[in-house]
Amino acid sequence: QRTLLTNNEVYDQSPTIAVKASSAHIAWITVDSTGAYRIAYGIYSAGNWWQEILYGSQLGDFGLGAAPYLALEPNGCPHIGYRGGNYGDYHIHHAEKPFGDSTWVYEILYTNNANDFSSALAAKQNGELFLVASGNDGWGFPFRTYYLHRPPHSSIWEPAQLMTGDAS
Repeated sequence: QRTLLTNNEVYDQSPTIAVKASSAHIAWITVDSTGAYRIAYGIYSAGNWWQEILYGSQLGDFGLGAAPYLALEPNGCPHIGYRGGNYGDYHIHHAEKPFGDSTWVYEILYTNNANDFSSALAAKQNGELFLVASGNDGWGFPFRTYYLHRPPHSSIWEPAQLMTGDAS
């Protein structure tokens, strides 16, 4: 059965999905009532969709390129990595909704790239996160990928480690 989640009056694109037990979680780029680009998030469970806009997500003027990536902890806690900020100052932003909490927590992740454009994210139990981010020096070269790790029971990321030298 097909279900319409949005009103077809805004830009909705770049979806990502993760499944845990009998629920599906999705995240995508949308436009809020002020015209700002934001991350939207939805859960399908027990035959119903529930959705919200992450008003703390800052995607900038070119937000359609934010490329969200969704990962779930084993307990269902969602984590979304996406390109945030404005042109010339792009970094990977991370939003998470801790288990049992009703609000999202936001942070900006930094690598040695001047701009980071895309990321992939994986989550384990107790908040352990693994993230790779790809970007460049701000002038388009070299393309470099960094690896970031957040240990279990911590809100502090370990320093970014260079994974590739160029052309990644």
